[in-house]
Amino acid sequence: MRPMRKLLLVDDDALFRAQFHGLVDWEREGFCIAAEARNGREAIVEIERSMPDIVLTDISMPVLDGIGVIDYIRQHHPSLPVIALSAFDDYQYVRSSLKNGAQDYLLKHRLDGKQLLSMLSGMVEKRDAPEQADVGGRRDIEAFFFLVLADWFEKPEAIDARAEALHISLPANGFFPIVVRMDELNEDTRSSGDIGLSDAMLGMLREILGRSALEIVRLTQD
Repeated sequence: MRPMRKLLLVDDDALFRAQFHGLVDWEREGFCIAAEARNGREAIVEIERSMPDIVLTDISMPVLDGIGVIDYIRQHHPSLPVIALSAFDDYQYVRSSLKNGAQDYLLKHRLDGKQLLSMLSGMVEKRDAPEQADVGGRRDIEAFFFLVLADWFEKPEAIDARAEALHISLPANGFFPIVVRMDELNEDTRSSGDIGLSDAMLGMLREILGRSALEIVRLTQD
């Protein structure tokens, strides 16, 4: 039995979201609309909560627009496919969405179920390729630890749910190590006497994370 692929639909138009549900027999085709969001800010919350397989986002929305959503996904979940949706038949919208990381673009007033299903199926096949899945998995894990460091998760339960989805085993006492490797200075930089970069970065980390219950221990080659 093939796995059900989760979709996240992001659009501030309630009527369009309702119409979208009727475009395809989603369950028969192996998809489900796992979550919806009315703006980009809600979309980011849903991405971290429901871990969708594909995101479909409108471009023009309040609070945070679709370009902002696509940019967030590009930075934190680069393996997550995105389809941009717009009511505007405008090249600038197409270029902006694709430039920021969307895999494809659909005009809402021309959207039909057959076209949409073909696009979604193609994205699933591409994402399921072994070489793509391995790289994407590593990037998702890196993004998870980045969000933990940034204190993004509001509740411990959200961390546990995300870790489980990524098959990460967290210690029962709630503590786990995060190793940050500083870029080594090259010979030219060393010879100029500028050897404080790692110390500066360490100080910056301590300042950023000072409000959280984290202990930073510097590891040297010794």
